[in-house]
Amino acid sequence: MDDEPLAAWAERRDARIGQLRAVPLVTGPGPRASHLNPDAPRAIQRWNGHLWEPHGFAPNLAETRRLLFPTPHPHPPTTPTDTTPPRPGHGQTPETGAGGERGEEKIRGEADESGCTPGPVGETL
Repeated sequence: MDDEPLAAWAERRDARIGQLRAVPLVTGPGPRASHLNPDAPRAIQRWNGHLWEPHGFAPNLAETRRLLFPTPHPHPPTTPTDTTPPRPGHGQTPETGAGGERGEEKIRGEADESGCTPGPVGETL
């Protein structure tokens, strides 16, 4: 026989002890999908290792989700600490290595015969 060892089964069963589930209290055949009847009350059940026992009650789907999936720590709204825009030319780039600004000759290049120097690549006037 290829039966599972009793110790493995008991460990798997015990891992679920305390798990909660919600069952909508509506008429009709058996439990249904949670999104159906969002305003219907729900019975909260807890697994005790052998059967689902009554644990609580929720008046609607929103309250049920709050009970079954609580947020561990609400995050405060994030606000930027520094509102100054980043300055170009700082940081590590392939041309400069670790930090620093590129030299003028790398940005501007050589002047042509008319005396004009080209700007950085991609810059439009």
